[in-house]
Parts: sequence; structure tokens; C-alpha cells
Amino acid sequence: MQLDWDPEIDTPATIAVIGGGPCGVEAALYGRFLGYSVELFDAHKVGDSLVAWGNRPMPGTWRELTSSLGLAAIEAHEHPLPEPDQVPTFEQYVEQYLLLVARTDLLYTSITVHTPVLSASRLGCTWQDATSLERRAEQEFRLLLESTQRGQFTQVVDIVFDCSSGEATRGGLATGGGQPIGWRQLQDRILLGRRRVLTREKQSFSGKRVMLIGNDAAAVANAIELAELAKTEKTQLFWVIPKQLTPRETLLQASVANSPLSAEEIALAESIYREADGLFVVPIEAWGVEALREDSGQLIVTLQRTEDETLDFSVDQVIHCGDVVDQPNYEHNLRLEPIVSDEASGAFVTREPHFYRLGGRSILPSGAHPFEVMRQQIRQTFGLIGGRAELNLYETVKPQGWR
Repeated sequence: MQLDWDPEIDTPATIAVIGGGPCGVEAALYGRFLGYSVELFDAHKVGDSLVAWGNRPMPGTWRELTSSLGLAAIEAHEHPLPEPDQVPTFEQYVEQYLLLVARTDLLYTSITVHTPVLSASRLGCTWQDATSLERRAEQEFRLLLESTQRGQFTQVVDIVFDCSSGEATRGGLATGGGQPIGWRQLQDRILLGRRRVLTREKQSFSGKRVMLIGNDAAAVANAIELAELAKTEKTQLFWVIPKQLTPRETLLQASVANSPLSAEEIALAESIYREADGLFVVPIEAWGVEALREDSGQLIVTLQRTEDETLDFSVDQVIHCGDVVDQPNYEHNLRLEPIVSDEASGAFVTREPHFYRLGGRSILPSGAHPFEVMRQQIRQTFGLIGGRAELNLYETVKPQGWR
């Protein structure tokens, strides 16, 4: 892999990992095995976005979803290894693997949760400056973070791995993914992605008027639970399906590869939308949100129904699912366009020296299993950083319990 800067950085360089999902934990573990100083930051908790899918099956067996490094790490702490050919649920995967790996001696002190990254920038550089890539590569990154205990603080690091999920970003609600009027003032009131409607966040939705926007897997799961809540708690659901110019066979686009939903759940969501009773479930098709404003604690949402028609709704909560802005909102003065792509591992090296976008943040090859690609990207990235393309800890570190 030929780059216009030298990617090699010796230990003990400091690597910041953004995101505590499978990719972030795996990248942090690989780095610690090699002797790098690693700091992992997550805006919520390790595995938080996965737990929201509850007892639905993961997209693969334990053998496909784990790594030899992770298994060896938890085996060293005398935890039993799962049966390799069984398919775990999302909750089981987090509890029996991801959290156990995060709590091992290698990672425990390297992980900081409830600490979102507010800003990522490069010291001494601007996005427009003509500094050579070799010169930019010599400058460290500055991260601005925020936690409940420390407030806002900064961290200077040598390398950044962006392993965050799409749901951590702020998406566009207007037609074409743009920002509606009033977005800057009210964006913090918009909930994103999969919610815990029937468990942790139940009180936030019970008896409330809720607008759900989207037709992906997260929207389907939210709609099913909100409709269930409406039966007993008089929650009212306004479900907005974005209009599309291209024909589609179904209103819902959840039947994608590796979706955590079953065919029965997708069919149930279709029936909830098409057979809505009008009292507790109101189906709406719209191009997007034209404007947002607040009135006496209520969110007033203006939907763009047609080119000439808008419609106002007064609701307590808005949940936005589906497409999100590709660039996270914390990136300042960085050049993060992907520049390297190969058939097996996709594009994960950016134009910004020492900034890597792994897993869901990268451009993945079509048809590949995301966990397999994730591990390959991690291995290749550390091969670049360490100057050893042949380096593969997955071949040298093996658990004893699996053959």
C-alpha cells in the first residue's frame, strides 16, 4: 500500500479510538497487544447500540463474530468460551463477549465511557493550508471531549481510529438529507436511531405524541414497540415514511443484509403502517421536514408533503432513523476522504495522515461479512503503522479452548 506520507509510528505512540462497539473494542485490543498506548472514548457505554436490539439474533455465529485475540483475552481471565457454532442474541454477544473483553486487564483502564468527542482537529494545521502531507503527518491530533465528571477536556494523540457508528452522528431531516429551518436550535431534542421504547426509555414515550421518521431496520423496530405501547399507554405514533422517486416493492427498506429483524417483524411493521387505526397510529408519507420550532415545550414539526403542501404537527418527541450525515459533526480541519480501496477490505485510509475510518465508518465491499472486513481492516492498519504488512496477530494469538 503506497501512501504520500510515512504511516509508521513506533510504540509507545498514543492511539485514540472513537466508539465502543465491536470494531472499536477490537481495534483497541489489537493495539494494546502490540504495546501501543490506547484511549477508547464512547459517548454512551460499550456495546450500547447493540443492546438496543435485545434478544434478536446476531448476523452470524460466535465463531464469525469474535476474534482469536478477544477469546484469548477473556480465556486468560478464566471466563468460559461460548459454543463456536451457536448464534448469539445481541444482548448475549455484548454480555458474554464484548463487555468481558473490555474488562480485561489489557483494556479496562483504556476505556472511557459517557464521553463524546466534541471536536477533532490537527495541531498547527487548517483544512485549506498548503502544508505538505509529510509535515501534517508530524503534527498531533487534538480531541475535545466532555464527560459528566471532568466536564470538557482535551487529549492530544498521535493516531485516530474512527470506529463510531452512524447513529452517533446528526442526520439531515429535510428533503435530500438537508437541514430543516430551526435545526441548529433544536437538534439536541431529536432522538436518533434505535430507542429502548419498552424498557429504559419507556417513560419518555408513554402517553406521548411521538413522530417517527424513517423506514430502515431501526425505524421498524421502534414502530413495532411504539404501536405496542399505544395499546396500553395511549401513546400516539405519527410514522413518517420518506417519499422516494424510484419505485419500491415495499414501504419498508429493512430487509437488507445482516438486518437484525425477522421477516415476521417486517410484515408486522407493514401492517401497522398500512392498517393504522388513525387514533393511535397515523401513517404519513412526506418528502421530509421543512421546519422545526418549539412552542410551550412541544415540538412543532412542519412536514413537506408535496412540492406545494406542508402540514404542521405538534408532538412531544421526534425519532429520526435512516440516512445520517456521512461526516461526523466533530471533524474540524481534517481531510477525511477515503483514498485506498481494495476488493477485500474496502476503503479505510483517509487523506488525513494517521486518521483511519474502520468498520461502519469505512466504505465496505458489497456482500462481505462486516465483522470479517472489520478484522481485516484492523490487521492491515496496524501493519501500516508498524511497518509490517505481514503482521497478523489473529494467526499468532489463539485461545486454547477452541480448535
